[in-house]
Amino acid sequence: NDPNTPDVNENLTIDFGFYEPELFSIGNQIWADTNNNGLIDPGEEFFEGIWVELFTDNDGDGIADDTNGDGVVDTADAVQTTVTDADGLYLFDSVLEGNYIVGIPPIEWDEDGPLFGWLSSDPTSPDANDDVDNDDNGAPGPFGYVWSTTVELSSGAEPTGENPDNDPTTDDGNENLTIDFGFYQPIFDLALFKQLADGTDAAEVNVGDSVDFTITLVNQGDVAAFEPSVIDYVPEGLILNDPDWTLESDGTATITLTGVTIEPGEQVEIPITFTVSDTASGELVNLAEITEAFPVDVLGNVIFMPNGVVLPDIDSVADADNTDPLIDNEIGLTPAEGDEDDHDVAVLTIGGPTLALTGASTTWLAGVGALMVGAGILLKRRRRLAI
Repeated sequence: NDPNTPDVNENLTIDFGFYEPELFSIGNQIWADTNNNGLIDPGEEFFEGIWVELFTDNDGDGIADDTNGDGVVDTADAVQTTVTDADGLYLFDSVLEGNYIVGIPPIEWDEDGPLFGWLSSDPTSPDANDDVDNDDNGAPGPFGYVWSTTVELSSGAEPTGENPDNDPTTDDGNENLTIDFGFYQPIFDLALFKQLADGTDAAEVNVGDSVDFTITLVNQGDVAAFEPSVIDYVPEGLILNDPDWTLESDGTATITLTGVTIEPGEQVEIPITFTVSDTASGELVNLAEITEAFPVDVLGNVIFMPNGVVLPDIDSVADADNTDPLIDNEIGLTPAEGDEDDHDVAVLTIGGPTLALTGASTTWLAGVGALMVGAGILLKRRRRLAI
């Protein structure tokens, strides 16, 4: 195509060829697996707004490729990203033939993330490439992701008739819309009651009285709780008089139920005893709170979310924060007006005419005590055993 240049001075061999590649797509749904059976059942709901990432597996080792070589597989290595729609559907289209892995990143389990408190379905297909639709294909794995196994996209090897089909442009034979992810929400919910030993929430006491409280831990979830720890915010005017508790330098009292597991539906009572000091006056507000507890499975293993964070209590944060909103004796599966149900209160009033737990006046007891001592009768204080 150069009529002016001598042939020996031409190099007209620099040609460029192009072909139209065969394109594929991969998807499909992320749902709330209410009964944790690994199957999308009628009536189960879907997750909107879940971030999903597509990775290559060019060496076929079953691990997403670290394309930038930084030693970490994350969003920077993904070949495509997307989010689920209102029906929990996601789609990666215009994908070349090859091996791919679908992953859900750890940010989805952040405290404000849509999957916080959710776990990957237990029944999981061991092979996402088996073309079975509407079953769970995800499992927790490296780098805090929930991963599918490797899916091979190749001509003539893809399933047909997937339902739902959320790819209107790709030929049915070039779609693999069977890569679904199920998540279920175990209920870890440990609540606390703080009451006087007679079951009341308030009493009148006098200086020098011994006062017994009972702290009750209730497992109202479906996950066992292991080794709960409790803090008692001892008010000024009460003196800890209980060897099972530890008096801390800040004046609080703490206890850990070492080796104790509270099964779903069970409760444990923890006694605590105080003496009313000679400086006590007015109202003594005594609060207690759960500071730590571990959710465990039937084998006693601590349950973690895929991002490595311990499964949280569904409506409380185990901590030592005495400023949490509080409604006395309020427990449930959701917080009421911001109340955390692992935090509770009991109140004493100083200077009343009766002792807290006996109903007898101090003057009357002193007289009876003197008569009994004179008769040679030894009064013994009965101490409740700690659990």
